Amino acid sequence: MRLNADRRPSSKSVLLVKLCETRWVESHEAIIRFSDMLIPIVKFLEDMTVNTDGNKFSKCNGVLHSILTFEFILSLELAVEILSLTLPISRKLQDPGLDLTICIEIIQTVLDVLKNKRQNATFNNIYNRAVSKAENLNIEVKTPRICKRQINRSNNITSKHIIEGDTFYAADLPRSIDELKGEIALWQLHWTQQPIKKEKINTAIDAFKETEDGKLQLYLSL
Repeated sequence: MRLNADRRPSSKSVLLVKLCETRWVESHEAIIRFSDMLIPIVKFLEDMTVNTDGNKFSKCNGVLHSILTFEFILSLELAVEILSLTLPISRKLQDPGLDLTICIEIIQTVLDVLKNKRQNATFNNIYNRAVSKAENLNIEVKTPRICKRQINRSNNITSKHIIEGDTFYAADLPRSIDELKGEIALWQLHWTQQPIKKEKINTAIDAFKETEDGKLQLYLSL
């Protein structure tokens, strides 16, 4: 999909990237590019709903209604924030010359950064970006409904910004961090249990060859 310059005044990109289910780098880039081009994409879809009919109209109208919600805008901004951290390591993990010890250090650093983002006031900046984008698209900013008495959280949350962040991260980010921790733990455990070899395994490709014969059933999600 290519957008003309007059329809992307705030975007440097001209083409959307196809979302790939198997290549993580391309998936990262696709979502980040989509966020960058969101406003011109909405304008394009609005034009299509006016100037087309039938099947094209139904598809464009359906996509448009899915996009034009504050929940979608906020989730997209949160995804971009996280993917901007994991994109560099996804690229490095595809380097055949990458040392495994460096690989683990890189992932651990990202885990620490993600924890800090949850604990600090980073979400306020993300929320403000989502609000700004929603206002440009004439989308009503909404906050989730909560009970007057909260019994499942460790403290009483009153800020709508913190409520949004807590709701998102509690449902998604902890699970993602646990999965990453599990991958690293399995990886480290496997190699500590292996006999010492004359030829040291230094690269991701060498390690992959060792796992191909069924010695380790490890599925990397990175």
